Amino acid sequence: MRWYTLRAAWEYRGGGALTTFMNTSIDQPALGIPDAYMRGRRVWSAETVEHWAEVTDGTREQYLEELVNGAGGEVYLRRLRELGKTDRCPHRDFINRLSPALPELKIS
Repeated sequence: MRWYTLRAAWEYRGGGALTTFMNTSIDQPALGIPDAYMRGRRVWSAETVEHWAEVTDGTREQYLEELVNGAGGEVYLRRLRELGKTDRCPHRDFINRLSPALPELKIS
């Protein structure tokens, strides 16, 4: 099985601003939640990275919905909740739409 570190995933996707990418979990594969750890580093499977690399600004909300509605969805929803706490988060309304099943996760 092939594994990607965060930097390798960034390179696979085609680059961009590395510092912004490394510091913005919502732009990382699976919201920055790794599939595994290897030698203390977060890594993602090739399947995860390849699917994430196809995400565009126009399909980001669909990708996030797939994460939340898939296996382990509550983990992703909680991560979205953490990310949405900042006033500058552009996805607050979207996160609240995904949260009805877990009202304690709603952002006010």
